[in-house]
Amino acid sequence: MRAMGRSTTPLYIILLLVAGCATQPSIEPVTSSEPIPVHNDILVSPPKGDDWYRMADRRGPLEFGLKPPSEDLKHTFLLLVGYWNGLDVNDPGTPAALKAGVAKNLESRNADRRHSITSSVSSPYRFEGTDCVHYDITQEERDNPGFPAGTVLTLTDHGFFCRHPYSSEIVQAFYSERYKQGEKSLLHGTVKEEAESFLNSIQFTRPSS
Repeated sequence: MRAMGRSTTPLYIILLLVAGCATQPSIEPVTSSEPIPVHNDILVSPPKGDDWYRMADRRGPLEFGLKPPSEDLKHTFLLLVGYWNGLDVNDPGTPAALKAGVAKNLESRNADRRHSITSSVSSPYRFEGTDCVHYDITQEERDNPGFPAGTVLTLTDHGFFCRHPYSSEIVQAFYSERYKQGEKSLLHGTVKEEAESFLNSIQFTRPSS
């Protein structure tokens, strides 16, 4: 997955589904539907549903997790929103430049031997009173060292890039799934509704002093 951030320490929200790591942080139930601030000029509502948990480790990004549907912890589903400093946009104030920058970003995901793009679409639109580009991309990944030799993974991203209406920042938000070919995607029914609701809840605000 691509990292998001600024030249300083990145701050962002990750929605982490069925991901495993060597040291699991403690978790706590999501008990509030109140919007959560990201940086000082974005608000987003936490995921809804009885099985969502917030990772209690406050040293890193804010994280939410969903109870795994199986023992396969290699099937992951992420939702992320935050500043993006990796977009090659000379003048983010113009819709054409933003569209060109997003196209270049998507093409770059085909640049290494492990990943190949199988489908990619993007289109400009307006969201929260600003210029944005919506995108969907599907990739195949091979030779991931965390999987047996010969394993082919499917990676899908669905989201958008937006020019923040009250600053020069570029904001990216997306949900992303990774799973072994032959497995069923989790992106249907309630999970899809909750991921879409998370994206749709994003609000751009004026920076607080």
